Amino acid sequence: MASQMSSPIYYNFSSELSSQQLPSALVDRSGPNWRPEIHSDNRNVRQINLDAGNENALPGSESSGNQSGPQLVIWGTDVSVNKCRELFKKFIKTFKLESNQNLEYDERPSSQDFMDIDVDYQSRDNPHYLGKLKETLLLGKSHFDVNCEHIHKFNENFYRQLVHYPQEVIPTMDMTLNELINELFPESVRENERVCVRPFNVLKTSNIRSLNPEEINQLITISGMVTRVSNIIAEMCVAFFECTVCNWSTTVEVDRGSINEPQVCRHCNTKFSFRLVHNRSKFTDKQQIKLQESPDDMPAGQTPYTVLLYACSSLVDQVQPGERITITGIYRSTQIRVNPKIRNIKSVFRTHIDVVHYRKAE
Repeated sequence: MASQMSSPIYYNFSSELSSQQLPSALVDRSGPNWRPEIHSDNRNVRQINLDAGNENALPGSESSGNQSGPQLVIWGTDVSVNKCRELFKKFIKTFKLESNQNLEYDERPSSQDFMDIDVDYQSRDNPHYLGKLKETLLLGKSHFDVNCEHIHKFNENFYRQLVHYPQEVIPTMDMTLNELINELFPESVRENERVCVRPFNVLKTSNIRSLNPEEINQLITISGMVTRVSNIIAEMCVAFFECTVCNWSTTVEVDRGSINEPQVCRHCNTKFSFRLVHNRSKFTDKQQIKLQESPDDMPAGQTPYTVLLYACSSLVDQVQPGERITITGIYRSTQIRVNPKIRNIKSVFRTHIDVVHYRKAE
């Protein structure tokens, strides 16, 4: 169980909390629903339980006595798992569009969707995202788009946490959404499948030229033109090892491209006897995309800037060269090794964006 909980929100969960609050499809990173674009880095994080009188309580945090369950706060942040779940569930059930607020073209269902299902997105009397969730389930979609502008209007602090700590908040939103589906639409639950939340339209939209190190590991929205799309890459996410002496097998999660091979077999205690079995390992689709800044954002006489995007799973093959798109993703930095055979790294890091949501120009 510990190897499956490398995400910060699952770090150091007790067995009781794990069995009661975590759906198996969400915990199992080897399953088809694991989201590689929301992976966690390998920093030393843990959760603390905020009780009344706890010396580790964060300033301004609520005590667990006012909550239905233990008040878990992710170490190093002000993100409370229980509070995020309550806010997002309330947002889905209660958020309504304002009378003067119009939906963008890609947020409105097509005429064919209106013929198949009875969902009115333009109604100001019904909760907007509750109808959208019904449409998602009836059409069999695996993703649920959420406009960050609506979250900002609903609760500014929740929006700030989503932008600054996406790899902690987005998995919590996934878990809450699937709990809501089990509660409201139990007949639509599909076995071993879950719906993933895809936030988009971050208010602080940046262009490629203005990206800076302060936004690393944050949720950003940028626009540009696709200039190159690579072929689909099969990236290993779970490695399968087998002992050559006793044929005992084990699986190891791939951590940012590196595989930690087991050194001792726990069945026969033989050292360095494992071999990697590629056919029984698990892979996910991955694609590299080069995004160039739009001519409108480029100063006169300047060379256009480019940024590298990584799309995974269902986001693969969604855009083509020449298309103008707006992407929402997590800004990442990766270290560059001086020599692949030694551990020394350069002081300059390479940056890229893990795509969470695509939005094509109208």
